Amino acid sequence: MLDGSDVPAGEFGVFAGHSSPDESGLLPEVDSPASIIVAGVDDDGSLNGMTLVVDPELLAPGAVLVIGSGAIAGGVWSIPPGAAAPDSFTPFTEGKLELSSAAATDGAAIAGSFYGVFGFGPPPSETDADDDSGMMPIGLGLVINELAAKGDPLDWFELHNTMPDPVALVGFEVADSLTDAGKRVAFPAGTILGPGAYMQFSLDKDGWPGFALGGDEELGIWLRDGTLVDSVDWDEGDAPEGGSYARVPDATGDFRTVDTPTPAAPNEG
Repeated sequence: MLDGSDVPAGEFGVFAGHSSPDESGLLPEVDSPASIIVAGVDDDGSLNGMTLVVDPELLAPGAVLVIGSGAIAGGVWSIPPGAAAPDSFTPFTEGKLELSSAAATDGAAIAGSFYGVFGFGPPPSETDADDDSGMMPIGLGLVINELAAKGDPLDWFELHNTMPDPVALVGFEVADSLTDAGKRVAFPAGTILGPGAYMQFSLDKDGWPGFALGGDEELGIWLRDGTLVDSVDWDEGDAPEGGSYARVPDATGDFRTVDTPTPAAPNEG
């Protein structure tokens, strides 16, 4: 499944074997790792897929390998038509491989299930986890950078991708409440922020996402598993008519009232 939708298994091939040098770099602490690859050819001839790099000594029935534990790594990639190497790679930031059968011998069957999340920054460190600010630290990849609570004609907010890799928003949700999980709405399908990109999202009560912003409100971004990525809470007057509430310095600073909004562009000041 991809983003909750079934993908016909017949459209893909699955391969397992010794990792290539590039793949081995995803798990540098393991000598001679193994790779499990799922790949398919699109109508335009491009090759798209995912790779899991694992410690072959852990390939056994009943094994459970967790992204970030040091035993497994990987990501999703795409190879354009006629090319010999991927032009994009986005690592998994969380995930779990559960094996029902497996062995590191020629011809052995490997079967099981894998769930993963990609398109985000690295998991938080123990120091980050102890942060009592109520949000994931800025710098993990995706930040709420600016918003207009009295936009004309629509309210809006801006997301900024601080990472050197594209971010697919298929795994993220947004809401104007930090406590009511039932209000969270998925981003439009196919939305991708390029490396360093800024993107403005207009808020339509009668369309996507079904809500607008108030003068005294809050906004949050979550992973689909409920992990808070970034949030902002503002008071009446912080985002006045004709102005916005923005991070200054851009991407890393605290929010403050800005007289001249810069949607889809770096904040000034």
